[in-house]
Parts: sequence; structure tokens; C-alpha cells
Amino acid sequence: MVVGLYAMKKGFDYNVRKSGTDIWYVTCKDTDCGWRLRAKKYVLSNMFEVSTFHNVHTCSLNLRGKDNRQTSPLIVAHLIKDKFATDGSDHLAYDIRKSMHKDYGIQMSYEKAWRCREKALHLARGTLEDSYSKLPSYLHMLQLRNPGTITDFVVEDGRFKYCFFSLGPCIRRFRFCRPVVCVDGSFLKTRYGGQMLCAVALDAGSHIFPIAFAIVNSENHNSWTYFMRKLKEIGDIENLAFVSNRHQSIVQFHREFENIRAMNVAVAQYLEEIGFEKWVRSYFPGVRYNVMTSNWAESFNNTTKNARGFLIKVFYYQTV
Repeated sequence: MVVGLYAMKKGFDYNVRKSGTDIWYVTCKDTDCGWRLRAKKYVLSNMFEVSTFHNVHTCSLNLRGKDNRQTSPLIVAHLIKDKFATDGSDHLAYDIRKSMHKDYGIQMSYEKAWRCREKALHLARGTLEDSYSKLPSYLHMLQLRNPGTITDFVVEDGRFKYCFFSLGPCIRRFRFCRPVVCVDGSFLKTRYGGQMLCAVALDAGSHIFPIAFAIVNSENHNSWTYFMRKLKEIGDIENLAFVSNRHQSIVQFHREFENIRAMNVAVAQYLEEIGFEKWVRSYFPGVRYNVMTSNWAESFNNTTKNARGFLIKVFYYQTV
């Protein structure tokens, strides 16, 4: 790795002449060039020590850096991995190609730049599979460190299905919030996709306050049902309100509803069977406390848009 980075920065390629458990010997790709490096392994460790290093090139400059063979995805990934350690979600393959050409004069295809980005993500954040496998222990520690926390982790046929948590302090604080919960979801940007669902409320200072979160994989169509069932298991969260119809007057609503019936009788019948009180403002029996939209949850989703490209455990950690 060290020699590969050095060769890339200096703009030359080398050939491995000898590689074994105790020795490593490389020369410039031009057989007539005098550049060479030899390293031997320490007897009592896995470290190698450079024993011979002739750092003088006698080959042509045009021949020296023509192929850029040492610019492997792994080498480039080590150069750019720090960009992905905290955020870096916007550092795309195009940016990698541009920076490699600017800093090292290397022309790189889009496909190779994409592989470099994938390897850099793995070096900086680990793998998606490893992140999912650590979720149960992470949720367990959340419960230990935050009394009253509710978590749930569901696996079906050996595959991740649902994950849910609501922190104890969030549940207790909801007693001092408006008794209205807004729910919204947004898609994750990792290879496995899925959705992040969140429920938020408004505290006494009119600040958006998160109540609960869930992650569901991309194949589950009952994610909202699962999320709402878990929310209702939280004793302190009651009087859930959902704004579904814009008309606050019953007369105005029925005038509009007759238009729906005229267009499709089956749809109108289905909506009636659901119950107007579940989706019409004017029939809603509870108090909405001046909450007319679900923009609270949408605003919170906007604050976590960068984190949606992280591994699942890191995303949860940053959200909390």
C-alpha cells in the first residue's frame, strides 16, 4: 500500500520481481531503469523493513507514467477515504475523476472512479451487512442507557425486516408537547434501500421534537401498519391526529365527496366504509391544536437527508 501510493504520487509504475513471506522486491517497469526497492520481514513481527532503495529513475518520463497500473481502486480509496468518514455523500465518481486528474494527472474512467468510491465507503464506514448485524446490540445498549426506551428488531427468514425505537426521554417529554403526532417517511440511499419512518411532535416552545423512528427494508409494503402499531404501544403517545381532508366544513366536504361518487361509485363506497372520522377533517372527533399539515416530519427528514447515505447503524447514531 505504501509503495503503491508513493508510485502513484510520483507518476511511475513498477513490477514485482519477487514476493514471498519474508521478502518483497520491486523494480521500475522499464527493465533498463535503476529504480528498485527491496524489503525484508522482521523475524519476530509481521512488519517489513526497507533494506535497499535506489530512488533514481533512468527511464524516459513518457514511459514512466503511461499506464498508471498502480492506480488501483484500493490505492485511490485509501487516498479519499477521509472524505467519507463524516459525510462525503456528495463526493461522487465525477468528483473523484476530476480530483485525480488535477492532483496526479491521472485519467480515470467513470466505472473505475465508481469502484474507488465504493471501496472508500467500505474503508471509512464498514460494510452494510456488518452494520445491520450490529443493530440488535446497538438497540440493546439504547435500552440500557436510556430507561423507558422501547425497541423492536424483526428478522424474517434470516433477513432484516423491521427496526423500531423510541427513546425513553422522548416518550416522557411528549407529555409536555401538543398531543398530535405527525408521521412521514423518506427513502434511504444505501444499496439495500428501504425507508426511514419518523414521528415528530411540537413542544411547548414550538420546536420540532422527534418521538420515534423505524427502518424497514424495501420489500415490505406493510411498513406503515407496523410503525403505527408500535407507536400505539407507547402509552404516553395518545390522540394521534392525521390531517387528510382540506375541508373543515361538513357541507363543503359532502359537496366535494359527491363529485368523487359521480366519478367512481366503487371508490366512494370504499371511502365511506373506512369511516369519515378517520380521514376527513370536519368529522375528526379529536383536537388538532392548530396542526393542519405534516410539515413537521418533512422538516425533520430534511435535516437528516445527508445521513440517509450512511450505514444503517451510523444513521441511527447520527439521528439520535
